[in-house]
Formats: sequence, C-alpha cells, structure tokens
Amino acid sequence: MREIRGPIDYLGKLGSFLSEIHRRAKVQNTGFLALAIEALDLLRNHHFNRKNYIDYELYRIDIPRANKLEFIPDDPKTLKSIWETLNPPAYASLFYNKYIFHRFFAAAGLALSPLYGIFDPECGISSDGRPLRNLQDLKGLFEKYHIEQPVIKPVEGTQAKMTYIIKEIVDKEKWLFRDIRDRELSLRSIYEEIADKEKIRNKLKANPWAYDPVESFMIEERVEQDSDLTEVVGPVLSPVRILTVVDMNQGISIAGARFHLLDHRYAEDANYKDVIDASVDFDTGEIGMGYKTKYSALTTTEIMPTCARPFRGFTCPKWDEVKRMAVLAAKAFPWSRVIGWDIGITPNGPVLIEGNTKWGPATIQIPSRRGLMRGALKETYEHMLNSRPPGEDVRNL
Repeated sequence: MREIRGPIDYLGKLGSFLSEIHRRAKVQNTGFLALAIEALDLLRNHHFNRKNYIDYELYRIDIPRANKLEFIPDDPKTLKSIWETLNPPAYASLFYNKYIFHRFFAAAGLALSPLYGIFDPECGISSDGRPLRNLQDLKGLFEKYHIEQPVIKPVEGTQAKMTYIIKEIVDKEKWLFRDIRDRELSLRSIYEEIADKEKIRNKLKANPWAYDPVESFMIEERVEQDSDLTEVVGPVLSPVRILTVVDMNQGISIAGARFHLLDHRYAEDANYKDVIDASVDFDTGEIGMGYKTKYSALTTTEIMPTCARPFRGFTCPKWDEVKRMAVLAAKAFPWSRVIGWDIGITPNGPVLIEGNTKWGPATIQIPSRRGLMRGALKETYEHMLNSRPPGEDVRNL
C-alpha cells in the first residue's frame, strides 16, 4: 500500500496545485495552459515549491519573468549554496555563539545589551571574574548588580528555546519573578532548568544552527524598547532585521529589511504562527503591511492582536541610526558577506541583538514583494561561487 500511496498523494497535490493555477488564470483573464507551463517550469527547473509560488505571487502575469527569478526559493540545496558561499562556515562561531558575538561586536564599538556573566555549573564566570556556577552565585550576581529585568538565554540556541525574559521582581526575599507572559518564576526553578545539562541537551539537540551546542547561559539586561514603537507593536522587543551586503570592492549596501513583530503571549517562540513579518521602507523607515508566514496559509494584517493602533504607516524611530548600526556591524567583519542583523530600538538608540548567517529569505521577500537575488547580492554571490576551485561547489556538499 505504501508504494501506491506515494504516487496517489503526489497526484492529489499536483491536481490541487493545477486547480489553483486555473483559478488564478481565470481571475487574471489569461490562458491556463501558458500559466501552468510557466508554473511547472519554476517548480522543476528553478526549485520553487508550491507555497513559494503562491506566497511570492509568481502567478501574476504583470510581473516580468526576470523579476520572478529574483526570488530565492525555499530549497535546501539552493539555500545551502547561497548561505555557505557568502558566509563561509569557518566564521560561523562568531554568529552562532552569542558570547563570542557579544564580545567581538562590543569591542568594535557597537551598542549591545549589558552582559552580566555566563552561567555554567562547571566553568561559569561573571563579568567581574567571580564564579557563576550555582544558585548562591546567581543570587550574589543579582544582588550586586541590582538586576530586575534579566534575560537568561542559551549561549547557542535558536527560536528563543529555554530563554527567560523577566519583566519584574515579585518578591526579592524569595527571588520570585514575573516573566513577559505573566508567569511567576523563582530563581531556584530557573537554576534547576539551566543547571541540568541532560535537560538542556534534550531541548537544544534539535537545533540545526549550532555546530557544537554550548550548554551555558548568558545573563544580560533586558532591552527596553522605544515607547513610541511599543504603542504599535506591543511590549515585547520586536527587532528590525537589516540585510547587508559587502561586495567585492568592500562597498556595503542594504539588500532588504523587515520588522519581526512578536506577540507577547507567544514571545518565547519566534516561529509561532502569530508572529508577523512586516515590510519597512529603506529610505524613510515607514512600516508597511504585515504578513503571517509561519505554519499556516499566508494572511495579511496591519495591526498587532494586542494593540489598538495599527503599525502600518508608522515611521520607525531612529531609523537612520538603525541603518548606520547595520553598516558598521557589516564593516566590522566583512569576510561574512551577507548578514541579517537583528537590531532593537531603545529610547537611547539602536542595540545590536544578533547577526544571522542563515537569514531567511522568505521573511524579507514576502513583506517586500521583491526578490533578493539582484543587485550587489546577486553579483557578489555569483562572483564568489565562480571563484571556487574547480570541483568545489557547496551545492554538492
């Protein structure tokens, strides 16, 4: 039965896809056959999947074919080629290891959240050189620095797994906190989680981004978001991602940008279905339409579920400073050519959160309605790909 079920499922999906193309052709008053032939060519020869075809509106006859091919498909081999050609894996630790990232870019003069220490039962150390390896060490750290809104997160991790974002102290004598989801947590319960290396391995073992996961935790100050921005996106830090390109002449340009708007009710999972990716105008910083792109059919929105004021049309505060920070970060380490910089916007200016070598094209391409494989990014990628020694092609690794 399995041998039969596979072809049947494939034919069913193909039939459903062709029905969708027929509907799109009818809406545009164009021929079904021509649209279907182009669609199947994009899927077969250019590695787009059916969701890409719909989400990027590749069925539209008013979009020139050349512009359609500027979109980067969600194809694992294609993405591997782009990411590892532009950002050699030899430099990965700088971006995957948050401690190394913090130390390097803070030393380069960029603003990052204050770092209080690294907790690890075996080798933890505070920023002033004291041990940070048990519950008493944690209490001593919090007392010395009067930490009231800490963020405790894995040194290597993604999607905010095992990340604790505290918004207030409930009882200082008992060391009870309330997190951004209004859950009450004790310092002891947090300690028991982050000190259990077997539990950490089980929770982080599925992390595809870390080459050799480090079972340590950073303790840093929570980034306070600009109050005007909070009015339209909610209380949780919603970073803007700026995609920079360092071309072969060491020129730095911005290839794309988007806001990642996080609902505070689900802020511990950046891939939750209610996360919204919104476009942002390069020149003005004006936020555009928002798109929900995770785990469900693509939908649009102009307002966060927990906010009364729409974010669409709102101009991002300190936008010129945000762009300047992204360019300075790219300049600090130009050997990684295309990085997605996540930047938080605070009352005192932008703060660098992280840099992503495996930036997700869809989260930028869908809100902007433009493909990224053009201009400096395309030229740099093709130059670096063609400069590889004969027989070495990351697409075959």
